Amino acid sequence: MSRPLSRTFPPRPGRPRNADERRLYADLADAHGGAPVTGDPPGNGNTYSLMSRELVEGLAAPLPPLDGVVMAYGLPDPDLSQVAGCYLADLLPGAPDVVAVSGQGAGAPFTALRLLTALALTTRLTAGACVLFDQVTGGLPGGPAGAEADVDAVVLLHTAPAGGAELLFLEEEPVSDPEATLKTVLGAVPGAAVLLGGQLTEVLPRDWPERDGAVGVSGHRPCTGVWSVLADHWPVERPTVVADFEPNAGRLYAACFAPAEAS
Repeated sequence: MSRPLSRTFPPRPGRPRNADERRLYADLADAHGGAPVTGDPPGNGNTYSLMSRELVEGLAAPLPPLDGVVMAYGLPDPDLSQVAGCYLADLLPGAPDVVAVSGQGAGAPFTALRLLTALALTTRLTAGACVLFDQVTGGLPGGPAGAEADVDAVVLLHTAPAGGAELLFLEEEPVSDPEATLKTVLGAVPGAAVLLGGQLTEVLPRDWPERDGAVGVSGHRPCTGVWSVLADHWPVERPTVVADFEPNAGRLYAACFAPAEAS
């Protein structure tokens, strides 16, 4: 994998919504089991499509042609006038096939990376990417707990033809004791740097990150938070474990990025 690219977005004025868009949002909220809603969709005016475009346009160097892209987000974009997957297929070089992972909270990026890895092993995919989103929407009525974010953000993870980091998956199971399981996982990667997502730090003892030399995420960004921290610690000079926790399923997720020469 190449260096993750991360960006956050301040609020911007939203556009007026028509009756059809309000109805589509009401249907989306109803599908998530919430009470009936009326009015405009919530948010800060930063759609998944808009954040994608501004991230890609701001890249220092263009991406190579991509064969496949996996999107990951906690909740659907309430602005249903745009379809982010179709937009990305047109925006990114190579006209890639685009699929999406949703409804898994902090686990969605790990699943997206697994899908991208599977595509590379079973198809002709030679270059691919994961695009991760968080969005301030206030949560859908009846939506999963912990899926709401406190900032609009996007992270791009993409494959490297050479000189990147090797990706190894370590854990992806429901656990009864996240702290004990995490210690077991880290015991298999001695000397690794450790980056902990916000959902995981919430279920660990308060002093855990400082006590064990790990870096914890501040704020609430279930899909982008720990991956933004990974971008700040890139290039990885030693094995680096990225871990997070999805409270609804009780799943601990962990993956390791190892320097290519050490893998």
